[in-house]
Amino acid sequence: MGTMARISTRRYHGFLIAALKPPAMRRVIVGPVALELVVDGHHFPLWQAEWASGSLSPEPRAIRMFSLVDGQPQFVWSVGAWQLRETLAMVRGHNGVLARYDWQGPASGAELHVIPLLSGRDHHGIGYYPPQAVSASSNLLAVRWPYGEWVLTLTGSQFVSGPEIYRGMAYRQETARGLSDVEDWWVPGRFIRPLPAGAGSCWFSVSAADDVRLLEDPADWWDWEQTRRKTLIGRSQAVPSALALAADNFVVDGPSGSATIVAGYPWFSEWGRDSLIAAPGLSQALAEPELLYRVITYWNDARQQGLVPNRVTDDTAEVDLNSVDASLWWGVIAGQLAIKEASPDLGRYVIEGLDRTVEAFLRGTSAIGIDPRDGLVWAGSPGLALTWMDARYDGVVVTPRDGKPIEIQALWYNVLRLRDALAANMRLPRRYERAARQVRRSVTLQYPMPGLGLADAIRPDGSQDQSVRPNQLYAAGLPFSVVGPVLRRSILTMVGRQLYTPLGLRTLSPDHPGFRARYGRTVGERDTAYHQGMAWPYLLGIYGDALHATAPESWVSERPRIAQAMGAHMAEAGVGSISEIVEPWDGRPDGCPFQAWSVAEVVRILSPLWEKRAPVPS
Repeated sequence: MGTMARISTRRYHGFLIAALKPPAMRRVIVGPVALELVVDGHHFPLWQAEWASGSLSPEPRAIRMFSLVDGQPQFVWSVGAWQLRETLAMVRGHNGVLARYDWQGPASGAELHVIPLLSGRDHHGIGYYPPQAVSASSNLLAVRWPYGEWVLTLTGSQFVSGPEIYRGMAYRQETARGLSDVEDWWVPGRFIRPLPAGAGSCWFSVSAADDVRLLEDPADWWDWEQTRRKTLIGRSQAVPSALALAADNFVVDGPSGSATIVAGYPWFSEWGRDSLIAAPGLSQALAEPELLYRVITYWNDARQQGLVPNRVTDDTAEVDLNSVDASLWWGVIAGQLAIKEASPDLGRYVIEGLDRTVEAFLRGTSAIGIDPRDGLVWAGSPGLALTWMDARYDGVVVTPRDGKPIEIQALWYNVLRLRDALAANMRLPRRYERAARQVRRSVTLQYPMPGLGLADAIRPDGSQDQSVRPNQLYAAGLPFSVVGPVLRRSILTMVGRQLYTPLGLRTLSPDHPGFRARYGRTVGERDTAYHQGMAWPYLLGIYGDALHATAPESWVSERPRIAQAMGAHMAEAGVGSISEIVEPWDGRPDGCPFQAWSVAEVVRILSPLWEKRAPVPS
């Protein structure tokens, strides 16, 4: 991950950031790779860095172009009559990375110098860790840290040892985020590859020492990865190739054939809610129907106390249960899959999981339970934010939603209805008809706001939180609508007027005094704006569901606007992908530049297959 300018602007930019226990425990093995082309004894640096002094160096002496080719970054430099092209590729299933260098030149006497900058640190940290051991022979360099050994090689080259430290590299994006922004890098030496006259190719690879296949024949593995990508593009006919390739980056194989999803790059790990929301769209983008089953298996196996975890932490692989909706999302996604597949084995598996979810909610925890008076889910605990609007700053919840949030009631209602619909299909007893009717009646009585759609939550004191937020869309757009047609139209009118943009849904009405139009530079500014106005692309999914169910003719006009806006957006922050958030007025991308559910939900609603689904029942 890096920039088109080939200048590192984040601590997360690097040639290889390896997951020791995929997708967790990420370590920066090789950060920037400094390239030089030497022609007739003259050095032409092909890289640049920003330093703590404020300077940009070395001074570029080559013409550079950047493009994405089948989702892979490609740089081309021209130096006089010489041209060098670098194409980068991660090889699926391997803890390593390949760079292919293709050159053309009129005469012999040129050399390619590849200078790796090494770190060994945690990807959230800053500053290098000296390796325990370093050994070199011919064109191969082995470097060992306490957690493993890594091998670097450039075919046809000679490694020349020359340890030194590059001091004071600065990252302007970290500066903007108010975080530590300067670090040093350890440089072991350089690989020198003679470039003969004419045209040719060579490969630079970095891989775990126990994954020698990339090292033994990089050209073979390069061809394998190119074939895999072209197959993926060909298989995903209903999805633009850029979105299919973007989707491919988030899926991680789990144990026993299961799969999980990285919520976003560079800094997110595994989140239950994100994985489950993203799974349908990613499955569609990759033309892998089995991915849905693999994801629900992974998160079902991760349950504790009957609940699906909120997230799996990056370094310790421990789970957090501080979520009221992850278990409900499991039920909604798994229930729809089981009804569609009509497989007895899958049906029994999902019914068991749905019953575990319902029983866990009925049993309750210190922060989650069912109110017996109205059958609604309540959630709340001091200092905790249990819905997806979970930002905290300085220990204070920014968007407090204690009580009975509207989307939680919609999800709960769908879990109850899906469970009984699945049971009916399998000729098994229904259990929750009365509970579902009570939920629907309670929502219809307690949440409507005259002319404003639905309240965002019912507070612990019984009053309405009348903030106009997109969460009410779930009452209208999930498989089973918890409200009737009149309220669905009211929701769409209010959301369309105050929250909708073609790049995402604002998280708060601009009319609200707490609305924030800018994400900000400091941690405090960002956290307090996160769910207080920023627009989220992933919410286009539920907006599209609700609009298509309520006013399908309106969707016909909105779909091309969204497609056009997203096409332009994918050339901005996370090139080839979709960001976590955008600022609400000018659409400036911010937050995580590569976000799984943003890609997945845009894929899902823009696909022709989406419009063929069944309408939302009452």
